[in-house]
Amino acid sequence: MQSGGSQDDERLAGEQMEVVIDQEGRHALWPQGRTLPVGWALAGVCGDRTACLDHIGQVWRDQRPRSLQEARHDPH
Repeated sequence: MQSGGSQDDERLAGEQMEVVIDQEGRHALWPQGRTLPVGWALAGVCGDRTACLDHIGQVWRDQRPRSLQEARHDPH
């Protein structure tokens, strides 16, 4: 769910976005109103690209997948 380059960035700059999250805790931006890919869910935050990225920056501190985070805390 990454951008395809500067043309996509320019096109999406004025579009309302949704913050989405997958089962591994990874966050991404998704155009509001479009069907989500399998495995992704709405995180409950929408707005312009900058506002969504600001939110992600505040809540997604550890960017490792959840399974890796949990494996590092497993005492076995």
